[in-house]
Formats: sequence, structure tokens, C-alpha cells
Amino acid sequence: MWRKRYCSKNVTANSVLNGKYGDSNILSEFTDFYKENIAQPNSPGIDSKLSQDVKALLDVRLNDHINDVPVVALGDIEQCIRNLKHNKAGGYDGVVNEHLIFSDHQLRVHLSLLFAAMLRHSFVPDDFCRGIIVPLLKSKHGDASSLDMYRGITLSPVLSKVFEAVLLRIYKDYLISDLPNIGGALCSTPQSLADAHY
Repeated sequence: MWRKRYCSKNVTANSVLNGKYGDSNILSEFTDFYKENIAQPNSPGIDSKLSQDVKALLDVRLNDHINDVPVVALGDIEQCIRNLKHNKAGGYDGVVNEHLIFSDHQLRVHLSLLFAAMLRHSFVPDDFCRGIIVPLLKSKHGDASSLDMYRGITLSPVLSKVFEAVLLRIYKDYLISDLPNIGGALCSTPQSLADAHY
């Protein structure tokens, strides 16, 4: 009964949004709305300040611990892949969780080598940072023609999700959750990140 009342499985696409008609006009409304929301950081200048702090700490430690990069164990890769859920949407690259879940052992070995190289060279591919923002209706009982009734979710590439999960396994002792019951709400200081990396 709860599922019938509150789940929005049978919601159809709306032909009007904020007084605009047609797919291209509705797409423009969503694009403009999400551009405004993601273009503004929560704290202006904080990204560059944290980047400078981490770079300074890493520069100090670079000469002392040049070969001290953690091992990306095959077991960590396999565990993170086992934790992926079935039937989830893929990222912009079209790769879905099932591609990795049902993959051969050889792919996992190559992922282990790739992730280790990424850590060693402090490099993350730009494609790992790309995503597709998809608007979801917050409630089927609200006004579907109002832009405020939608929230955006980001569909990230599966490989970046696995890499993130591996990083969380490797560096979990250095990351502190400020919200204990919310997944993904991890925070850390630049000092702890630098300590974790070297």
C-alpha cells in the first residue's frame, strides 16, 4: 500500500514546465536551472584554498616518502565490485554495473594496475569527473509543471565509483564522517589527506 501511494513508478513525462511547452524548451529550463545550482560553490574560494593547502603539504612530504604509495589489492577491487547494485543507470559512457559484476578476473587485475598507477602519479582522468544530471520528480502528488518539484541526481561513470570505493577502503582510517548515518558524507582535513597519501 505504501509503495502504491508514494512511489512514482507510473509518472509520465510532463509536457509543460514553468509555463514552457515542448521538449526542447523543457530541456532548456532544466539545463539553465542546474547550471545555476552547480556553478556556485557552497563556500567561494574554498576549493582553491584547500587545493593550495594539500599541495603545500604534499610538496613538504614529497622528498621523504617518494615510494610510499598504497597497494591497490585485487581483493579490494573485487569487494568493491561485489558491492555494486544491479539494475542501476550507467554514466555517460554507457557502462553499467553489470559490465563489471559479470566481468572476468583479468579486467579486475587491469583495474588494480590502473588504480595503482593513478595513485602513484596523483592523476585522475577527466572522464572520472564527468556525469549526467538527471532531474527526478520529488513527489508524484506535487505540481509536475513546476521546476521546484524536481531534484537532480548525477549519473557517474561506474569505473569512477569503483575507484572512489577503493579509495575509501584504503584511506578509511584518515576520513572522518561528520554525519554518521548518511553515506558519502565524508570529510577530511588537508593534513589528513596528505598523511594518507604518503
